[in-house]
Amino acid sequence: MSTPSRQFRNMRIIFVVVVVVMVIKYFTDHAQQATPQLTTDAFSALEKTMRNRIAGVPDSVKRRVNISENTFDYVPHQASYRALMHLNELYTGNAIHTSSRDCDNWYEEYSVQLKSDEIDNAVFDYRASRLESISGHQAEITTNISSWFRGQRDATEEKLRFKRISGALELKSNGETVTLDYDTKLNIQSSRYILQQIEQQNYTLEYWSEPDDFSEYAIQNRVTIEAFEGEANLDQLWLVKTEEYKDRGEGYELSATPLELVNDRAITLYAATQGDDGLLYELILNDFEYLTNRCIKMVSL
Repeated sequence: MSTPSRQFRNMRIIFVVVVVVMVIKYFTDHAQQATPQLTTDAFSALEKTMRNRIAGVPDSVKRRVNISENTFDYVPHQASYRALMHLNELYTGNAIHTSSRDCDNWYEEYSVQLKSDEIDNAVFDYRASRLESISGHQAEITTNISSWFRGQRDATEEKLRFKRISGALELKSNGETVTLDYDTKLNIQSSRYILQQIEQQNYTLEYWSEPDDFSEYAIQNRVTIEAFEGEANLDQLWLVKTEEYKDRGEGYELSATPLELVNDRAITLYAATQGDDGLLYELILNDFEYLTNRCIKMVSL
């Protein structure tokens, strides 16, 4: 029969073991929370955020379409963007976007200034212009980035030039030339490709798009498309959910999970991206302007 001292010692050992297990579990859980792994579950959080943003847009500026009579009961407002960027601290600001398209060319300019809500004198400026020609099989992108952070200024300007030569896509950047995957698509090509797939009722697809961060490797996109529901004034819209796999020299890995809300001519009304660097970036078109394009057939789910 155990003595009282032996029972006390056994209880003390059990107590110490329990405490040690609890401490280990605490630090394990804390470490897992501190370094979250990017998963496709991020789409549910992005979609919830998107619906909250859209609910705040007045119905008077939302597009109303009468598909049955093939009429568009809508007068477009002057469009403006609002951008949100979350990176430990929240950055907010207004963005200006202008674009023009026809059957062959796509030109757009985009500029945004974001200011930190938490840090004084923290400003991020971004300007980009893009010219793409389908018949010329070429595109040129110029980006200017400048930032002020704690009294330090940093500024860069970079140019990318794409050109198709005998089917292959050639990229020139900073005096260097690389040849990309044969199936790599530029922006306007990607939009048309997605529309073509929806017309064929193919809502799961894969394609390669232009590289990121001036890498020689194209991005692998795995896309699923769903009908957008719940807004009476926003019919014929789709949610385009993409898993972006990027190769920075060590093989392709899941790098970002973008979500886009697009209309029946692939015009983006809302976009959000959750990256493996903890960055959440949102872009919403305050006035849901319907941009007509006679060269792209309207398709619906």
